[in-house]
Amino acid sequence: MRILMDIDGVLADQVEAALPVINARYGLELTREDIREYDQVIELPDGSTTTFGTEIGPLMHSRAFVVGMRMIEGAVRGVHELGKACSETFLATSRPEAAADATQEWLSRYNLSAYLPLYIDNKAAVPGDILIDDAPHQVEAWAATGRLAIVFDQPWNRGVEEGEFIKRAVGWRQGLARAWDWVKQREREGDVTYLHYSHALRKLNEELDGLLAKYPEEGDDE
Repeated sequence: MRILMDIDGVLADQVEAALPVINARYGLELTREDIREYDQVIELPDGSTTTFGTEIGPLMHSRAFVVGMRMIEGAVRGVHELGKACSETFLATSRPEAAADATQEWLSRYNLSAYLPLYIDNKAAVPGDILIDDAPHQVEAWAATGRLAIVFDQPWNRGVEEGEFIKRAVGWRQGLARAWDWVKQREREGDVTYLHYSHALRKLNEELDGLLAKYPEEGDDE
């Protein structure tokens, strides 16, 4: 059983880290609700425009910026629990490889250094069973292959509609519940792909069932 997890927007709060920099640079008062897509157009006081993507690009090459990002609530415990329950758990990110050293330093701060990130733009090309991501194009491309994509709720992905292979999760607790529900459904339907992982699936079921019973509500993270 292989689960892939994105970093920015799922583990790391990249937007929260970037907005103070952008606001200070241009004298703005943007909030995360203003960012509705990666290439969100930002109108500047002098009448010109920039985009969120244009601004975040150089920041991802800054060690201080990457290492200073806040971990999203529930993420540390969620990654560790999935790591114990699943046979394979990977981080998959479209960050530039130039950010690799800073990313590893950041992961080490939260005791996640054992999870080495895969740097890839097309995550749908990676073999796996479940993807947890916040980027609409990644979620939709993965789901188009008939695998479960859990869209981690953020303002910029509210336009993604749920369906058979796309489920929305508001926070990590719900993300784990979505994975658990999918596993149970696949087993009930006798999906041969999932039956191939029968031992891992039963273990995941048991682990997640116990986890959801004790998992704290969002806001009670370490």
